[in-house]
Order: sequence, then C-alpha cells, then structure tokens
Amino acid sequence: MAKRSLFLIFILLAVIFIAGIYHIFSIRFRIGDIYPHYSSLRSDPMGAKILYEALKGLPGYSVKRDHSTTLTWEGGKNTTLFLLGLKTGLDHSVLSNPGKQNYKTISTLLSSGSRLVISLHPVAYKLGPISIRNAPQKDDKQKQPEKGKKEKGEKDKSPEKEADYSFLKRWGFNIHAMGISKDAIADLALNKGDPDLPASIKFPAHYYFTDLDSKWTVLYALKNKPVIISRQYGGGTIILCADSYIFSNEAMMYDRYPGLLSWFVGQANHIYFDESHFGMQHNSAIIDLAYKYRLQGVFIAFLLIAVLYIWKNGVHFVPPQEDSDKSGRSVKSEKDQLDALVSLLQRYIAPENLLKTCITEWANTTIKAKRLSVNNIPSIKELEVLAAMNDKPSQIYNSICKKLIERKQL
Repeated sequence: MAKRSLFLIFILLAVIFIAGIYHIFSIRFRIGDIYPHYSSLRSDPMGAKILYEALKGLPGYSVKRDHSTTLTWEGGKNTTLFLLGLKTGLDHSVLSNPGKQNYKTISTLLSSGSRLVISLHPVAYKLGPISIRNAPQKDDKQKQPEKGKKEKGEKDKSPEKEADYSFLKRWGFNIHAMGISKDAIADLALNKGDPDLPASIKFPAHYYFTDLDSKWTVLYALKNKPVIISRQYGGGTIILCADSYIFSNEAMMYDRYPGLLSWFVGQANHIYFDESHFGMQHNSAIIDLAYKYRLQGVFIAFLLIAVLYIWKNGVHFVPPQEDSDKSGRSVKSEKDQLDALVSLLQRYIAPENLLKTCITEWANTTIKAKRLSVNNIPSIKELEVLAAMNDKPSQIYNSICKKLIERKQL
C-alpha cells in the first residue's frame, strides 16, 4: 500500500508540474515576446500583431503569414508582401547579399506586379555610411586565392558577379546611419501627395536612404533625409521604410496613421506578412502530418498505454501475503537446487515412505535408460525388504549397494 501511495503521489506531482510548464509557455506564446521584434506573432509594443489582426478583420481581405523558405503562392497586382523589421549591417543584410534564391523569389514577385513593403530594424550603428554595397564579407579573404596558386581550369570568380544579386545595386540606393531622438518627426516630401497621407509622422529612425536612383520617389524625409521612398520595378512597386515603428503595436496605440497604412497596402486584397526572414521557417514534420490527418487521438492512445504499462509494472494489484509460511519452511533466495529438492521431499513424502519411493523411481529410471537388463535388476521386493531391515539410513544404503554389486557380477 505504501508503494502504491507513493506512485500515485508521484503521478499527481508530475501532472501538476506539466500543467505549470504548459501554463507558463502559454502565457509567453500569448504575449509573443519570444518572437523577434516586429513579428506579426508578437503582441507586446515591439510586435506587429495589431496591424495583422486589423487587416485580417477587414471584409474582402485575405491576410496570411508566410513561413516558407521559397515562394509558395502566386503574386499579382492584388498582392502585397510585408517584410518588417529587416536587419541590416556590415556582416549580414538581406538587401546587400540576399543570395541567388531570395533574389529570384523577390524578382518573380515584383515581375508579377506585386507590392513589396520593406522596413528596417532600428538597430543603432556608428554614425556615417553603412557601406553595405562595397563592404567585404567575413570570408572574402579566405575566398580570394593567392597569386600564383590558381589551379588549372579553375574558373575566375569575380566579386562583380557575386554582387549582381545585391538589391542595393539593382534597385539603386544605399543606407546611412544617423543619430535621431525618439520624438523625431518626418515631414511629407511630396508637393502634391495623397490627401489621406498625414503631413508629418513620428519617425524615430536610425537610418536614411542615400545615393538614390532617379526612379525613386521620396515620400517622407527627416531633416531633408529620405526615410520612406518608393519606385516602380519590374511591373511591381517597392516601398522602403527606414524604420519599423509605424507598423508596431505601440504606434497602433499612440501614433496611428490609417491613411499612411492604407497607402502601404495599396489596392491589394491579398496581404502576406513574411516571417521566414526572422528565422521562423515552416518545415514539414511528423506533428504536422498528425494535425493534417487528425491523428491526435492515436498519440493520446499511445500515451495512455504507456501510462498503464508503467502503472502495471510499478503497482501490484494482488497484495503480497504477510505470513507466507508460519512453519518456518519458506524457501530462501540463498538456497540452491539441492536445498529446494530436500524441501520438496520433506513436504510431500512421508519419512516412512521415502526409501520405498526412491527404490521405485530408481528401478523405473534404470529400465528406461537400459543401463541394466531386466534379469540383472534385483527384485523391488528384495530391495524393500533390505530397506525394512534397519532404520539407519547408512546401513540401508550399504545393504542396497552390496546387493546391486552381487547382481552385476553374475
């Protein structure tokens, strides 16, 4: 009973512990602070969940999150893709070095007439140009072969060909860092802009755009430095925003600009929030297949079987006997096979019948094994007479052996 009580207490504590862990994680996931800044899954001031939920609640709009590593949906003029909180710097930037696959994906999106909105992450760097366009990567020194050590037939990998995938070069712009206070105000730069656009917005940017191509249009400027720009490219529209504050949950509460947000969305009714650039990519796994084919009940059944198996091996349904043998003849684990045989003989064969039983079994075994012929085997009655002549086991044993030896010599 004590073991069973301990086992039940252990199960109860395990259930309470698992429930507590689940509750803590549910709070974290509900708040969303485990997600990167400006993710549409994050509901604290540094997230963009309010914008996502507001657009999703509008009738006639299809709003989704994109976790795929490649473009899995068709673009078009009725499609807008938000890439919020895009980090940029000397070592890593999707804009300066997107890679061949990302470059083709975004180029295909723009060529279909879609609208692409990119906002930068407000990470402070040193004042001055970021120099992303010409900044060498960490592995450039390792990639450049030493003079005179090029192998025969090796293709010349020029840095110009590798830089062809840079959006900075293809789209014609660059990024510079600046020091701006949190209460900075950006003014509308267009002389005849959309009447729904506010004349000024709160814009605590750490960056501004420079070296702009002539096709770029400056929408807002902060101290005459472009912070929101747009252009037509490949049939689509590119909008660059130097800061992500205006999309954040904090801005939705205190500095909301509906006209500007509507301008970002454009005429599209299919809106996607990209989450893959945060590192949150969707990969098919066994859990996804379980949800797809509704196999949750199978997993619950397996879990229940595992619990019952542990319970079966941990708890004895039949309680052990407290007084298994009051006579003191209980079998102990220290005894060997001979002790077990003696114990069985003492329990089931009476002392006066012991020799008679042994003689009978010996005769049957000898005949079956054909070790002696029937003629050479002494009569069982003769052996029983010898056994009854004396009560001393040693003398009886000697008499029987002598009788057998006499038979063998015949």
